[in-house]
Amino acid sequence: MIAQSDLPKDIIIRDYGEVGVNNDQKVRVLVVKDGYGMVRVSIQTWWQESGNEEWIMGRGFRLRGRHSMALGRIIASGIKSTQEGRVGGLSISNTQEIRVEATYVSGALVLEIYKWWRVNTDSQWTKSKGFTLELSKSPLLGKMLIEGGSHIVHVQD
Repeated sequence: MIAQSDLPKDIIIRDYGEVGVNNDQKVRVLVVKDGYGMVRVSIQTWWQESGNEEWIMGRGFRLRGRHSMALGRIIASGIKSTQEGRVGGLSISNTQEIRVEATYVSGALVLEIYKWWRVNTDSQWTKSKGFTLELSKSPLLGKMLIEGGSHIVHVQD
């Protein structure tokens, strides 16, 4: 088993900002280069136990530039949601996709942004990592994902 400290570290190429989810959680959008040389947009939740402690990276996912731009457009369109239901989805591969759904949490309509996976094309989908976001914050997060994805596309094309 590989220890976490033995894994290659990411190099932050550019920080596109953060959106506060609540007092102890935020979502950050970064363009990173991993230890294997792959450049991706990282969309991760970050959390802290109290206001004066260090922020710790939580759940999230990494996307290619074009996937980040597409997801950004879907999330930004979430502001138009007026009822529960699917806002959009993004197929990453035959076995991975990201779904954006509007749902009620504590009486407020929010966006759920989650990665779904399956072992193969014949198996059922399983909900994996992700987060919820207030509708009012969806345009800002969408913009950051579009800009981050555009950065990668322009650098790699």
